[in-house]
Amino acid sequence: MSTHPYVKKQITISLDSFITLVLGPEQRGSRELPSLDIALIVDVLVRKDLLFKVQFTEWSGEPLERPLLWSYNDWYESSTNYKKQKEDSDRRRDEYHVFQANLKIIKEALETDFFYPPDSASAYAYHLLKTKAWGKVWAVIGVDQKIIKKVEEIP
Repeated sequence: MSTHPYVKKQITISLDSFITLVLGPEQRGSRELPSLDIALIVDVLVRKDLLFKVQFTEWSGEPLERPLLWSYNDWYESSTNYKKQKEDSDRRRDEYHVFQANLKIIKEALETDFFYPPDSASAYAYHLLKTKAWGKVWAVIGVDQKIIKKVEEIP
């Protein structure tokens, strides 16, 4: 019996065997799925139990070229780590911008009120902020001038 080259051959495989084939015998970590169609089918089959997870997007929200099949525990750990790293990065970025805004305020006060040269004003302003010498900061910028504490306060 000959088959035409355009006839598709099909096989049946259990979900457990398929997952072992994709993730390996340990069923840990993540691996790319062969196609979006297969990913959609696997997602429907594994969605209710918390053993596996199909990921369709990057952590940033961009669509993946090929979806990933994860061990659920590994996916959860990776997802949690990404969120913590993103929050830490956002916090550090905000701290940097607040620091730079305060540095500018103090530097300008040193230049205009105390006639410091720009380089010296920058260095002394940096020192005051890094050592948190708030008494000296108030003396330089005046009590009526506000130190910035949040990114939202930056003009």
